[in-house]
Amino acid sequence: MNLSRTKLIIRIVIGALILGAVGFFMYLNLKPSTPTLSPTGQPGVSGGAAPGIAGAPAGAPAAPTPQNPAPESFPVTANPSQRLTRLTDFAVVAPSLNKSGDKIVFYKKDGGDLYAADFDGKNQSKISNITIVGLLDALWSPARDRAAVSYLDGTTIKSFLHIGTSSVAVLPTNITSIAWSPDGKSLAYTHANGQLLELIISDSAAKNPRTLFRTPVRDARISWPASDRITFATPASGIAEGYVFSYTRSTGAFEKIFGPAYGLAALWSPYDTRIVASYTPRGGERLLTRTLNPFDQERKDSRELPIQTFSEKCVFAGKQELWCAVPRTLTSIKPLPDLYLSGEFNSSDRIVAIDLIKNTTEELFNENDFDMSALIAAPEKNYLFFVSRRDGTLWSLKLK
Repeated sequence: MNLSRTKLIIRIVIGALILGAVGFFMYLNLKPSTPTLSPTGQPGVSGGAAPGIAGAPAGAPAAPTPQNPAPESFPVTANPSQRLTRLTDFAVVAPSLNKSGDKIVFYKKDGGDLYAADFDGKNQSKISNITIVGLLDALWSPARDRAAVSYLDGTTIKSFLHIGTSSVAVLPTNITSIAWSPDGKSLAYTHANGQLLELIISDSAAKNPRTLFRTPVRDARISWPASDRITFATPASGIAEGYVFSYTRSTGAFEKIFGPAYGLAALWSPYDTRIVASYTPRGGERLLTRTLNPFDQERKDSRELPIQTFSEKCVFAGKQELWCAVPRTLTSIKPLPDLYLSGEFNSSDRIVAIDLIKNTTEELFNENDFDMSALIAAPEKNYLFFVSRRDGTLWSLKLK
């Protein structure tokens, strides 16, 4: 290679480096900012709590450190004619109405911050920071003034009560299920002890716990539908028979009240001791949905509903009214509910209202492509809230 050609190559390389540096400088200084967008296109804000739980001794159940932030408001420009509004651009856990019933509250799954929002999404505010990672679930008291929160710390499930917006009370580790009494004044929870499942009851502040009962049904999850009765439901599977058992506190009796039924899952009404149950034939080839009072052995009010859906996709909007997200098709999906519960199958739902006296249905919404869960009916029945199972976001549907 001659000298002149070598100089030419060097000049080309140097020129390219200079042009690259100038271009990079202009990119850094002249590019437009790209904020995270809220559902309506305004800048969104994520939670401010740092991940992790600090200050707990080794092996001890650690409560998250509550922080009372200065109230942060996130105004949303809502379209008055808009019927469907996405309230969050992040995954949420345990949405619920607030104590006064005029706002929707929810935890941010990533970080544990607690938010409140208007029904139409016009305003959102962060009302509490909780430094926590691995948030699994939260169960609100019927009084809606506190929640029992569960999270994963390594391989250990830990739980605590989040009282108001700033107080916490630690619960034992490795709780397997939690239930509130109908009046919200007591808390029940279970954990495995050897080959037995223990039932413990405390007051609403997690004080004065006492073990009431032990059962060999180790994988059951509890509900508390009546003051004197706590129920135990086995996991739902289309390839295994399921049961619901009842423990009567006053007598100590433990008895089967529903089952066997394949794929059995039940949701209790907050108005009486009625359930909406979903179950399948053996093998989980199709889905049946029914309402009944499982404490009534004669099953006088047992009624098969004119829909096919999973019980967890329903909410009692009144004593005699049920709203459900109903999959548009379940053809060739089996076993049910296994594929749905594992997340291998996402349904595409419409929403119907069922009159439980007439056993008739009315379509409330049949648009878009949502797999809906965690339905909540507003007190005036003018809004319905749901979580999209595909991405965990929270949505508001204006009904009238």
